[in-house]
Amino acid sequence: FPVTIVFALHAGGNNCRFSTDGLTWTTITSITAGNQRDVVYLPSYNRYVMCNSTGSPSILVNSTPSNLATGWGSGSVVNQPDTLLIAMDYSPELNILVAVGSGGPSRLWTSNDGGLTWVNRNITGNTLRAIVWAKEIGLFITIGTGGAIFYSSNGINWSNVGTNLNNKDWTDIIWIPNLHIFVAGNISASGNELAYSYDRYRDWE
Repeated sequence: FPVTIVFALHAGGNNCRFSTDGLTWTTITSITAGNQRDVVYLPSYNRYVMCNSTGSPSILVNSTPSNLATGWGSGSVVNQPDTLLIAMDYSPELNILVAVGSGGPSRLWTSNDGGLTWVNRNITGNTLRAIVWAKEIGLFITIGTGGAIFYSSNGINWSNVGTNLNNKDWTDIIWIPNLHIFVAGNISASGNELAYSYDRYRDWE
């Protein structure tokens, strides 16, 4: 985020806050409901986009970063994703924002105008919980329950990896650019697990 802005999101909406130093926190008063799950800054638009996992509106937009306390709204968003959104990531190189989640007609939606207009990409099945853009290799990876792992080089066309990690409920994924490695995490009652892939997405260990 620009100028070192940190967000703390909270189930219930009315406890979402932001800070520029990690010490003093300001409440976002224009968000009063919903479970806000993720927020991204889009440098191409000087805009923030936040997603919600408890229904409509699933997307909130702030186009006035100087007013983060009250400048959030959904009125400018066309075709709100009919999905409980959990995570997002943005590719400045492709100018595409991808949001993933559970329920609805698709687990994955995209926007190429800074979060204002959304397109259903018809990914169904397991819940998708995390997504990451790896600009060094030009690839999106999204992961979720039941070992779900999808990839895309353009954010529009997605393919199922089909790995040996079936029945793992993946909760997060990161890209480590200097090592060219993806690392996925799984948190469950039976124990926490990690998996990694050196070859972009095909083989996981």
